[in-house]
Amino acid sequence: WFDDQETVVALLRRTVDLAPLSTWAFERLKLTYNLGERWDELFSLYDEVIARTLDHATRRELLEDAALAAKDLAADTSRAMGYFEALLALRDDLRIRTALERLYERHGRHRPLIALLARQLGGLGGEAAQKLRARIAGLWIDGVGEPASAVAILEAMLEAEPDRVEAFELLERVLGASMGVAGPEAAAARLAA
Repeated sequence: WFDDQETVVALLRRTVDLAPLSTWAFERLKLTYNLGERWDELFSLYDEVIARTLDHATRRELLEDAALAAKDLAADTSRAMGYFEALLALRDDLRIRTALERLYERHGRHRPLIALLARQLGGLGGEAAQKLRARIAGLWIDGVGEPASAVAILEAMLEAEPDRVEAFELLERVLGASMGVAGPEAAAARLAA
């Protein structure tokens, strides 16, 4: 009966359900789902095992494995982002932030990218902080289409460095993006710029 793949899958699935610590059954089931490109079942399995795992290090390993499988094998970027976000909540790591940043950027997820970059701003100073502020302001203007949200960041740039040419260029973009747009936010952005 081991030649019947579905019977083996059912047996392994039952083993994982009844004996959650049986890593051999999880690994074999994971391999079977990978080989069969049964992505929904694979990630359902990951989600169940991750939810039951109490050990911090094991949970992190499972999330990393699931994120890489989603990104590289299944090409499921939404799922990969979810796993990377869960990983980042467990441990703020440069490698995880970089992977998440690339995914957000590649798929036009500007608001989460801005939030991710803004988290890093507190630990930076000098030129690195200024470049990151400029990037965030540019995302607000061009990516999200909310030039008013860029103004506060540009004010911080100019407060740190009053002659920053890049800040004035971004303020011109704020003016350009808010011209012809009605509403109090657009008017406030134009006035501030």
